[in-house]
Amino acid sequence: MHKRLVALGLTVILAGCASQTASVEPTSSTATPSPGAVATPVPTPAPTPPVEELTPQPVPEETLLPSEEPTATPMPVGGDANIELVKASMVRWINAIDDAKVQIIVQVRNTGSGWADLGSPGDYTIYDKSDGVTVTGDFPSGYPHYLGPGATGYLLAEDGEDGGSTKDFARIEVNLDWAPADGPGPKVTLGRSQVKTGYFGDGVDVSGTIKNESEATLDLWVAAILFDANKNPIGFNDASVDGLKPGRTKGWVADGGRDLKRSLVKSILTLPDVGE
Repeated sequence: MHKRLVALGLTVILAGCASQTASVEPTSSTATPSPGAVATPVPTPAPTPPVEELTPQPVPEETLLPSEEPTATPMPVGGDANIELVKASMVRWINAIDDAKVQIIVQVRNTGSGWADLGSPGDYTIYDKSDGVTVTGDFPSGYPHYLGPGATGYLLAEDGEDGGSTKDFARIEVNLDWAPADGPGPKVTLGRSQVKTGYFGDGVDVSGTIKNESEATLDLWVAAILFDANKNPIGFNDASVDGLKPGRTKGWVADGGRDLKRSLVKSILTLPDVGE
């Protein structure tokens, strides 16, 4: 699988590009500005929801729900974008060769009035219980790549530690970055997705189709975020689609990277990463 890559205090800096930092202490759950003549007090921001550490629990087998529709992206309007963190989740497991793995699923929202380019959306650092750094890395891109005013998107990454323990993924700190964008970018349409047990019987694969509605040939990624019966994220798969010509539809298959039972997956959300 391709590796694709809050809060006691929150700082936002906008200067051409923008950034936001969010640090989150673990919960008890089991599972991951222009100056003026007069100084104006800065209101204390509301606390950001804590990171979730997810351990999926078995649920009865049911017919899979249809793919969820992504948040509708509004038409372009003027103004500045502002990306805020909604929720960060860590899904942790030990793989077949006893290495500790973690998938990071960060939900964000554009609360500004302009479009945001999430081509380089930020980075993360994961700490152990002693506040030592376990792993750190960058989010490769956002899903979707361009996020309109009021829309919700996701940042996804997978990381790990050779011979480690899932207990080493105790706390995550996320830094958000974005740049202004003129609009939504090339248009694509995702078809209905399907989920099935992986080829070797040790995970789930997601497949579907995507149509290029633009006038340019596109290289892109598709991510499928998996949810349980309680709408909690329990992992993601992603796949690349290269050389998709204008007007054409092409299939994609996102192989699973962990031992996840098909019966746990009750709904999926598929999102494209289409840059210029």
